[in-house]
Amino acid sequence: MSEKIPIRKSMLPHGPWADEPDEKVWEHEGLACVIVRGPFWSFNGYVGIDVGHVLFGLNYGDKCPMLEEAREKLMALPANSPKIGMGLLLQAMGGEIEPCPETMLRVHGGITYAGGRCPDDPKERTGMWWFGFDTGHCDDFAPGLYYNSPQVDYFRENTVYRDLAYVAQEVNELAEQLVRLDKLMSKN
Repeated sequence: MSEKIPIRKSMLPHGPWADEPDEKVWEHEGLACVIVRGPFWSFNGYVGIDVGHVLFGLNYGDKCPMLEEAREKLMALPANSPKIGMGLLLQAMGGEIEPCPETMLRVHGGITYAGGRCPDDPKERTGMWWFGFDTGHCDDFAPGLYYNSPQVDYFRENTVYRDLAYVAQEVNELAEQLVRLDKLMSKN
């Protein structure tokens, strides 16, 4: 678990986080997957790709001509196509989006991280490029924020705690999208 977390689990109100591990590391679709607790005890999820992946080295907001070509291929897919998760979103938006990892990868709250190292990766892997997201958005319950402001009802009543199972599913879906996008873009 990260040394950056200033709040101990025993300081938090009782909830599902009390019985969950604070990190999870596995592989899905051949990609490295990591979940760690953030500073306010909500989870962050990451997927690592290697140097051979077409998105390697791109920051999440970087425009990419290859993604433009992939977007055109995705627009041609039926809305319910299982080939990649973005087909329906792209059609709903009329294809009017910037072709970058941030807009092409669908995950809870959107991609909020891209970099050459995974923050808090317990294996400290090098030579990989990571895409990640967090569950500390306005509608997410972050137990550490509640700890800091227990009198604020908003943190209790208007938010949802995103548990380990939910975040693991989102990480798996991100890995699947990265694999599918790489295959789609590599066929050019």
